[in-house]
Amino acid sequence: MLKIQFAFILLAAFAAFTQEWQFPDGSKVSQNRLPGWLISDNQGMFGNFQKRSGMKILAAGNLKNKEVLRDSLYNFGPTLPPVKKKIPGIILEFPSGASLREIHLAADFADGPGCITVFTSPDGKSWTDGQPYDLPQEKKYHRLKTDLKDVRFLGLSNTGKKRLRITELQVWGDCPEAAAPRASGILQEMLSRGERKTVLPTVSGRVTGANYTPQSLGSYKKVNLFQFRKLTPEEGMFAYLAFNQDGLSVIFPHEHDGRKFRSLAILVNRNDLAAGQYYQFNLTPDGKIRTDASRVIDPAKGGMSFIARAENAASGNSKVSIVQIPLKAMTEDGRFDHYLWSFSLIADFHQHKGRRYTFPSVQSYHAPAQFSLLEAKMAVRTAAGSSWQGIDRTSFTRGQLENWRNCDELRGKKLAVAETALENGSSRNQPLLPRADLNRSRSEVMTRTEVENLCWFAVNPLDCVQNVRISFDGFRASDGKHADSLSTELGTVGVVEMRNGPELRPVFMQNNFPGRVSLHRYIRNASAIEAFPVLKLQPGEAACVILRVRSENALPGIYQGNLHFGETVIPVTVKILDLTLERPREVWNNGHSMPTILRAAMPVTGDYAVNEAQYYYDCGINVMPVNPADNPAGLAEIRAKMPNMIYYFRGIGKYSVQLKKRQITPETFTPEMQQDILKQVKENRDRLLAAGFDYSCWFMSLIDEPGVNETAWAYGKIAELIKKFDSRIQIYCNPCCWQSSGFASAEEILKAYSPWYNRYVDISYPIAPLYFGWGKLQTAPLRRLWDAPRRFNGTYIHPCPGRIQAWKAFFANQNAWGFYSMFQPRQQPWNDFDSVVMDYQSIYPGVNGPVFTVISEQTREAWEDYCMLTMLKKSGKAPEVLKKLQDSLTDPSILDTVPELDQSPWRTRRRLLLESLSGRPLN
Repeated sequence: MLKIQFAFILLAAFAAFTQEWQFPDGSKVSQNRLPGWLISDNQGMFGNFQKRSGMKILAAGNLKNKEVLRDSLYNFGPTLPPVKKKIPGIILEFPSGASLREIHLAADFADGPGCITVFTSPDGKSWTDGQPYDLPQEKKYHRLKTDLKDVRFLGLSNTGKKRLRITELQVWGDCPEAAAPRASGILQEMLSRGERKTVLPTVSGRVTGANYTPQSLGSYKKVNLFQFRKLTPEEGMFAYLAFNQDGLSVIFPHEHDGRKFRSLAILVNRNDLAAGQYYQFNLTPDGKIRTDASRVIDPAKGGMSFIARAENAASGNSKVSIVQIPLKAMTEDGRFDHYLWSFSLIADFHQHKGRRYTFPSVQSYHAPAQFSLLEAKMAVRTAAGSSWQGIDRTSFTRGQLENWRNCDELRGKKLAVAETALENGSSRNQPLLPRADLNRSRSEVMTRTEVENLCWFAVNPLDCVQNVRISFDGFRASDGKHADSLSTELGTVGVVEMRNGPELRPVFMQNNFPGRVSLHRYIRNASAIEAFPVLKLQPGEAACVILRVRSENALPGIYQGNLHFGETVIPVTVKILDLTLERPREVWNNGHSMPTILRAAMPVTGDYAVNEAQYYYDCGINVMPVNPADNPAGLAEIRAKMPNMIYYFRGIGKYSVQLKKRQITPETFTPEMQQDILKQVKENRDRLLAAGFDYSCWFMSLIDEPGVNETAWAYGKIAELIKKFDSRIQIYCNPCCWQSSGFASAEEILKAYSPWYNRYVDISYPIAPLYFGWGKLQTAPLRRLWDAPRRFNGTYIHPCPGRIQAWKAFFANQNAWGFYSMFQPRQQPWNDFDSVVMDYQSIYPGVNGPVFTVISEQTREAWEDYCMLTMLKKSGKAPEVLKKLQDSLTDPSILDTVPELDQSPWRTRRRLLLESLSGRPLN
């Protein structure tokens, strides 16, 4: 059996060895000429040339900060000081030994060449003399060829003259395959949450300032709030927790000598009730809650207030702050004792030694994996399985599964295949046991220049495991000939662990499929999809299959093909209209993103950059936050695909930092500072013009998200200074105006921005709530700022809201929109729990180009919608259709009046657009 499995792995590996791979230094090699396997267990999305070794990264004696020694893809971390003695600075341990062919380093170092020496050791103590390798300064990626056998410990040392920072390290060769992780897609941070589970007592009544005594703490659970940081008890901070009839009581003792609390913030996440909602409040040093910050925060929808209670109490020398979190009020049925609650603390205080601790490292309601799971009396579940591995909400009982299997619609069927839309998220909230419209034919209408994802959920109704092979036999035209111009590709969707819970998110296409090691590291349903196009489905388990159709170069007509789910055949028909989408040129479509290839210190296929440029083109993303003169080669493919690309960047050097810190005031804004700012501006301008980037394609941004404080005044003064120096330089501004209590008032914003905003700003790009509204904020007075004539007017939002953003821009007569972000990872882009801030990105780095997602496909569809809406408005056709579409954004039930359209609202809107543009019904 083992031989068969190993043969299958080798077959899969060598089947993938058909393309040319390109390393970041530009060197290329065919896949069957790679230097062995990638055996360093790097945290990337690699193909089937990666082999799990169980390698450990150890710190050596000349590294002071040993915590940085972990692989995080974009920030490997260690900075090696130069050493005179040949001793290792980094030690790599291969538990079962390894043979090494090449060592790859992505490294930055100071002026002059560098040198790294490689050592080996059988025990990690006695080392060989070492092999030195010179590192030319002009290279940032170095391939060190070696031939080492039976290596247990590998040491690296900086034997050059300058400090050396390693940003990525890869080891190539061969080794015995290490054991697979305990479960697929369970990140280490998530595993550690289970280890920190805390069962709390339930007390009668609650402790208040009036009845508090030190003995009251005896009935509470003492919890180390710094457990996540693995600090010693002496360094830690404790709290006492218990449930009562209303919710959670937390008592913070003020017993830490030499420590002064600045503020406290509590976060509670209802894992089993409302994914995506965070409960935040701040506790001031005197024990009072800042109620203006007490709100339920949903990153996509905003916040609503709730009331938490806090007070100080004292008894003798014992002083505490007491907080009551109203869990009962947060639940729909008033019951909170049968749920698993996540709890974390953000504490910021000073110690007498000057050390400053925070948990997590910065204050943010987007905290990482919480320090403890608070377990009340849990409801008993008797689930037989889940439709989606890792998504508990889709679990079903044995009775549900048997009732579904025995229904008339499934009689005689080996597979239940239900048509769906990619924006359909219902499968995440309930078991996917479809009964109607199974295995039916599918039809789609497209223009000559677009992409459509035809999607199905395949569910196993049998009482045994099924291996289902997916294939598509291609489209044929009406004359029976193969339609080569209508290109297709198969893909499937992975379940990835996000901060708001597991989600159906990454879309893996056949030519961009990760290897087994990476798949099991990040994807919860890896066992179901790892052999795609073969799906391995447990009884009742589901998988999402996508047929991606690209109509570019296709002639108008009707095309037919068959999609095979094992023995189940689904006829597919695509009708191509005699209609070409027109791409508006003067549009600002901002993904707040740098290409994944610019951030990936990994081998990529030779056409990775081409595929990435194509995806940006498909999404209409034509704005990039980068100075193009800094890396013209890295942007070459995108510039070739999208010659109208627009760039924005901070062009005033160190003064952006001073501006952010509110250090530029009327007193400090001296003539000397002004001249130095203009020097930075001139250098950037001259460099861009010399490189061929004229004024029309770049903007200067001074800081990100200015508010109503000193930054607004200084922003206006610097913008005025730049415009007087050279009026052709275009200024970018994205006001946010968020304060601790919410957004500033309209009066405050107008006072801060009216004197200069409409005079000097060429792209007005406020955060969306300042335009479309938020709570009690009156946005109508602000329209005189946001709607003033200029080159671009629009809004942005984060995280990505999906398809709605471009529609809002169109109906607000804006030619700019965007979201944060297409790709700006905090650390490891596949891990949402490795930093204190949630990941906002909507695509991932892949093997043969970026891995797009369910949400990024909504932004791509939105771009196609925007093109159609613009064409319809320009033609003057069917204004009543545009009115109906606009009204449907606030009242989707309007679309129920559309005859014979039983589809999702977005598909109905799209069909109305196509019918109006083509001038005939779509049959």
